[in-house]
Amino acid sequence: MGILYCVEKQATRKMTTDSVVNNVSSKEITWAEVSDYIKTGELYKLRRSVQQNVGYRKHKAALVGKDITEFIIDKLQWNQQELIELNEVKYPTKEDKIHACFLHKNLYKVAINDFPYFFESNVVHLLVWSKIRIPIYEDDKTGEKEVRINATDNVFPEFNEEMRLKIEAFLKSVLTDRYGIKRENYGWFINYTNLQSIRGISHIHLLLRITDKDELSHMDAFIKELMENFEPK
Repeated sequence: MGILYCVEKQATRKMTTDSVVNNVSSKEITWAEVSDYIKTGELYKLRRSVQQNVGYRKHKAALVGKDITEFIIDKLQWNQQELIELNEVKYPTKEDKIHACFLHKNLYKVAINDFPYFFESNVVHLLVWSKIRIPIYEDDKTGEKEVRINATDNVFPEFNEEMRLKIEAFLKSVLTDRYGIKRENYGWFINYTNLQSIRGISHIHLLLRITDKDELSHMDAFIKELMENFEPK
């Protein structure tokens, strides 16, 4: 949860080891736990397995000294100048951004998360990348104070309710109205600043629980089709 989007003004962000890189899980995270952590804001409890974490650490080590925003923009085949123009010229205010987010399919892209958390085998972790900064939080100061694992005094930012409702409506129009996926079988979150490893580009973490036997047996094909046609019905 939480977004920063200052490609042109922010000092170049270099990849470093984040504070929760060794926060691993010894067992699969159940769907009930996923739902609870999203509801309570305890997103730091979404963890990788030891094996997944090894791959994640290797990936981060390979990116040390590189500009992570530039790396992701290249991977998405986007143009940095376009992102600057969209966020500073065409949609400069928070209200503008709320209105424009997900308005057209060319303003976002859906991809598989290369480094998902330790979910059950029928849970798919997607990322919905947005060219427009998503103003999901009213006042996110988690970057100023570390969110400590299992601490009782963590303070999480408040949602911008209009933006939250827009995301809910957008996902419903795609997942439920187009593909018949019930609300109980998907969840989403945006990391707050303290947990973000990629602060330069707004993205939604979208978790899908596949329960249909036919979809499970052809899960890769179903997810590919979903990503290619991820737009309102």
